[in-house]
Amino acid sequence: MSKLSSLTTIENKTILVRVDLNVPIDDEGNITDNTRLIETLPTIKYLQEKGGKIILISHFGRPKPIYDNNGDVIDDELYQKETNNPKNINMFQNIIMAYLDNNIIVKKINKCIGDEVIDEINNIEQKDIILLENVRYYVGETENNPLFSENLSKGIDIFVMDAFGTSHRKHSSTYGVKDYVNINVMGLLMEKEIKYLDLIMESSDKKITAIIGGSKVSSKFDVLSSMIKRCNKIIIGGGMANTFLKARGYDVGISLVEDDLLDKVKLLEEEANKIGVELLLPIDLVTANEFSHNALVRIIDIGEKCSGMMILDVGSNSINKFKEHLQSSDIIVWNGPLGVFEIDIFANGTKKIASLLSQLAETKTVIAGGGDSIAAINKYELADKFTHISTGGGAMLEYLEGKI
Repeated sequence: MSKLSSLTTIENKTILVRVDLNVPIDDEGNITDNTRLIETLPTIKYLQEKGGKIILISHFGRPKPIYDNNGDVIDDELYQKETNNPKNINMFQNIIMAYLDNNIIVKKINKCIGDEVIDEINNIEQKDIILLENVRYYVGETENNPLFSENLSKGIDIFVMDAFGTSHRKHSSTYGVKDYVNINVMGLLMEKEIKYLDLIMESSDKKITAIIGGSKVSSKFDVLSSMIKRCNKIIIGGGMANTFLKARGYDVGISLVEDDLLDKVKLLEEEANKIGVELLLPIDLVTANEFSHNALVRIIDIGEKCSGMMILDVGSNSINKFKEHLQSSDIIVWNGPLGVFEIDIFANGTKKIASLLSQLAETKTVIAGGGDSIAAINKYELADKFTHISTGGGAMLEYLEGKI
């Protein structure tokens, strides 16, 4: 897909911009983290400066559809419930206010397709911005339905894909609509995301270390298989490490383990060894008798017995070991926490690795992504210290797998 800067004419053009405004909200619809919204600003401001007419479209959560592919209501009861939901109303009001705080005026309309939308498009002025309804209210969105995709394209001159976080999903608003719009380009956020991830994909002469955490190997096995071909070292933490530790013969007690993947993990390690890639596991572990704030905690080395205990974090010796390896790296990519950081007594490993990476970013390229990693970075107020924080967790992983 071409870059936004390749467009020779934007003035007076009607531009559909797929953004990712699926911001986290509380029970009352208040935005708890506006990172994704802030990342939409460069593309919007660029299009405004060039005199474009801007139509924003995004999904919000995973609601049940209330419209068919022509925009007709398919469930009256659900329609009334969703459109009168105070949480949804407050969320959109807060999004509009957040844009206003950044000197951008946005008008919200309650449809994505149909006569009401066409009328708005026909009357929109240069530099004006319209925000459409939650696109997942339409049954055809997640199915990439051709009729819905075509209806989204009506009145549109240019389509700008700027929602990296959903770029791995072939939905109508991210993928299908391109078939019905003559000009398709990527936005500035997409361009930035790809620029940094390509440092990993295309850097053959750099020392690259990946830190892959999270709870399950199954959710990240493909990216691990891909990363051993691109990295010099891979640090594995979180619940994922338990399966690797058990595959190496260590006692992991009653910890989360994916026994059905033990053989695949062993084969992955063999492949890594053959090509000279180090897979680094924790050397000491924070264990507990239960998953709670009041748990009995014991720190053990990996060779010790773990009977009746579960592994919920990495120990300080592990962080020191990881630090030695990270200091010799040129590029570091982090996806997934090293422990159950939501509970303070199991957050030390994730907190220390986040702090360490923020320091290393002064001299190295440090990229982080994934919802939990970003939540940890924000929790410890380190976001401005990283080279790049990706807005897409699943999309980031699939890009690194070579699927996007």
